Amino acid sequence: MTLLSSPAYASVSEKEPVTVPAPPPGKAEVVFFRPSTFEGSAISCAVSENGTKVSSLPPARFFIVVADAGRHTYSVASEASDSIFLNLSPGQIAYAKCHVSLGIFAGRPKLDVAQEEEFTSKTWKSVDPSRIGPNVLTDEQIRAAPTMMPGSVAAYAAPAAPPPDIIQIVQHTAEVMPRPYTLNDGTTIDSFAASGNTLVLITRLSTGAPAWGDTAKAALVKAICSNRALYPIAGQGGTIVATIASGGKSVGAVTLTRRECGL
Repeated sequence: MTLLSSPAYASVSEKEPVTVPAPPPGKAEVVFFRPSTFEGSAISCAVSENGTKVSSLPPARFFIVVADAGRHTYSVASEASDSIFLNLSPGQIAYAKCHVSLGIFAGRPKLDVAQEEEFTSKTWKSVDPSRIGPNVLTDEQIRAAPTMMPGSVAAYAAPAAPPPDIIQIVQHTAEVMPRPYTLNDGTTIDSFAASGNTLVLITRLSTGAPAWGDTAKAALVKAICSNRALYPIAGQGGTIVATIASGGKSVGAVTLTRRECGL
């Protein structure tokens, strides 16, 4: 991991580019941010873990929470609720994005796992200190900490081998996923099987879908890598292998890891 001594700027009053500091030894960090949009802008996105508030998140703001390595579920709730699951490794920096849409009586907050570039390509204000919990970094801590060189390393320190519990995650996913299961591109998954740290999918293209080729492949990769039930496998060092059928015949296959999913 490449570290610099240059400051990581953060300000409550002015939007600035933010360089995320390296996590403390043995710890991980999650960067929560909320883009500036008009819809739902009057409603704050309050992030919690196990019923304990982490911080609220107004538009165009961010906060960084220091977390233990391991499994975490972060939630937001108002008229509706939403959650993300993260299985953090020591040294990892994960990113999560919140947005709020208008509901019938109140806002409907939504959390999504995000890419590093979605945060580092924009300028942000930090969350007011009155809104943050005990494990959220203050502006002073962000400025004082050593930082990772932007773009020079991955968003986390990848372990040399898959974490031991990735096999459990793969096994659990294969056991609990409904059959059939339809992805957001219309592809249907008929079978889930676990093989060590690899989840094997048997899929079929939807009726009327384009013939298997680069366009269909790109859509399937995006659908799998953005699926909440599947992305933790690739994100935590596992592999997803999908065999694609059309018209009763096998027409192709994709193998997805952290790299292919851009995680």
